[in-house]
Amino acid sequence: MTSTINEIYQNYWVAQCHYTREGEKFCGYMTLLGENEDQAINEMRHYFSQYKNQYSAAIYDDIVPAITFIKRSNKLELPLIRQLRKQNSEHINAILIDEKNLTNPLPSEKGDIYYQSGSPEFINGCTLYLVIDSGEYLRQTGRSLIPMLYGSCLPWQPLYQGETQTSLEDNAPYLVQILSNKAGQQLLDDYMCMPNKGTLGLFLNSTKPFFELHRQLRKLTYLYNQKLNTWNFFRFYDVTHFIPFIESLKEGQLLNVVSGINAFYGYNKEYIDGVKITFDPHYLNDDGVRESLFINERLYRYYSNLTLIQNITKAKQLIIQFSPDANENNVIELDNYCLKLANQSFLEDITQTQAILYTLLARYISRNDLQKWKEATEYAMPYKHNQVLFSYHRYTYCSNNQGVNS
Repeated sequence: MTSTINEIYQNYWVAQCHYTREGEKFCGYMTLLGENEDQAINEMRHYFSQYKNQYSAAIYDDIVPAITFIKRSNKLELPLIRQLRKQNSEHINAILIDEKNLTNPLPSEKGDIYYQSGSPEFINGCTLYLVIDSGEYLRQTGRSLIPMLYGSCLPWQPLYQGETQTSLEDNAPYLVQILSNKAGQQLLDDYMCMPNKGTLGLFLNSTKPFFELHRQLRKLTYLYNQKLNTWNFFRFYDVTHFIPFIESLKEGQLLNVVSGINAFYGYNKEYIDGVKITFDPHYLNDDGVRESLFINERLYRYYSNLTLIQNITKAKQLIIQFSPDANENNVIELDNYCLKLANQSFLEDITQTQAILYTLLARYISRNDLQKWKEATEYAMPYKHNQVLFSYHRYTYCSNNQGVNS
């Protein structure tokens, strides 16, 4: 918190590895404890020799100090920081992380998921469906969804059941079959006029009958969180959540989600005009081996970083708004600056999202004045036991002293 890297990271190394486990080839990273490179390599060898019945042909491609790895990285490394802290507290010398199965890669890694511009449409041989969020409908229209569905005379059913549906009736997802008639076209037209189509729902074309598709989609609304050992409601019907979800799934899991579905359609900030999501044809069949669905490690990391990414984006917007030399033309340079600075802040134990926001703003203001940054840090020291307050007061010092020579 005082612009000093926490010393616990100084004795850790990160190695990029390739290995075979139970007949399948993998690549990944290993975090290793060691006072020097040789000691870290010995820890890696010891790890693989401990489990020689599982592992073979283990080699490392590169090994660097963890601090160097984090400073060089082109992505936010807060998950790695947390991993190192956990490893340190549990006194574990070697851990494998970020594994990729090279023998059986994820469908998203094989290119089995296709994205293209597209809007929902009626297709011969398929039925058009909509999963719509009643809470979002109420927020965007000021009206309750259920009376509208009754009035439409279109087939529909809630995806929640029992007491959950009763208590969350106005905040629940509903499956609606959009018939190719006047009522269906009216619903489609009304949807396209909504102010925020992305959070409202997800369209799909399917060859499955209504109740069969209803059973398939119902199980996506409530998923087990493997990391936290909890069950969570999941808004798969928002494409912003749906895309990272399907990209995290193994083949048998993806089959559980998309079998019999020709295409999904949704909207978000990245796909303002709509995205059509399709899959390799073999996923349309029902004869593959299914695997259970849950919030896996990859998806958990995505959500862990989401609020942080949003705050960094907010910091970039404020920098562009209030700094005369920062503008949309050098946004890539600013992106890299904020990413590197965020990773540096993690090493200094500034990890809370609000604290990161203040730190990015303060550091940018004083980027050409190291003395002012040091003064701001000293000024904030009375608040050092609360990283948000510490970062806020450091920011206010830098902000109030812009243009003042140190």
